[in-house]
Amino acid sequence: MEGNTKLSTTDSLAEIGGPALAGTLVQALTAPFAIAVNAGTYLFSAIFLFLIREREEPDREEHKTRATMASDLRAGFAVYLGNPMIRPLMLIAALNPLFGGVFSALYIIFAIRTLGLHPWLLGLVIGVGGVTSLIGTWMSPLLVRRFGIGRTIVYGYLIAGVSAVCVPLAAAPTWFAVAMLTTAQLFGDSFAVAGMIPSASLQQSVIPRRLLGRAGAAMSVAGGAPAVVGALLGGLAGSVLSPRLALLLAASGIALTPLLGVFSPLPGLRAIPEAEPAQIPDFPAPLREGDVPPGVPEIPEAP
Repeated sequence: MEGNTKLSTTDSLAEIGGPALAGTLVQALTAPFAIAVNAGTYLFSAIFLFLIREREEPDREEHKTRATMASDLRAGFAVYLGNPMIRPLMLIAALNPLFGGVFSALYIIFAIRTLGLHPWLLGLVIGVGGVTSLIGTWMSPLLVRRFGIGRTIVYGYLIAGVSAVCVPLAAAPTWFAVAMLTTAQLFGDSFAVAGMIPSASLQQSVIPRRLLGRAGAAMSVAGGAPAVVGALLGGLAGSVLSPRLALLLAASGIALTPLLGVFSPLPGLRAIPEAEPAQIPDFPAPLREGDVPPGVPEIPEAP
């Protein structure tokens, strides 16, 4: 929990300044220049990752047979689907990006073209999400201690999902539109982060360490592929229907998806379960002179 909270704090601090800077760059120097600046930041990320010098010794037994990508993904999916505590997290991770892809594809268009917000103002609104994400990192340990890890995950995701409905309900005048978008950022980001921290901690604790890489890859595929489909559907729905109606449908899906966790064993989970100790056979100690073998009744000494 402590490590994931610190990582989430770093993300939140970056989110505070990033969207506001993006809106300013788009407004002052046009969108292509802003995208070029963003692309350059990935180079710095690659350099920092390259500087990590940690080396892990591979499990020799695990690498006797060469695994394929398909077998690794099968193993990763099996880890999630075989554990009722983290199975709902996999299902939520697969469905939420589908609706989220629709939502993300239309959010900027809706805010700028339909609501008429300036890019710098929209950047400030999205930047509020960084501040509320930071609040979520503070809230998460408190909620876990008060309600338990399972309820914090499920109801954190549920509150965050319901708050997305505020976006398609935004309308003129500008102050009301900004208020509705900010409300979505306020509750969406804070409670999403409050649920994500214990969710990551739970997964990292119950998944065997040697399978964490494959499980993480499976989770990325489960979330990434639907997001691509959702983005395509978002463009289609925004053209056929309207950005507002398409966003309303997407927000409804985002709000309903966490119900998969509500009707699961997760809400009853108070704390991260202890890892089961390795099952070591209980071999009897060698007999010494005068010892009685197990199962043989002891003969009483003569009086």
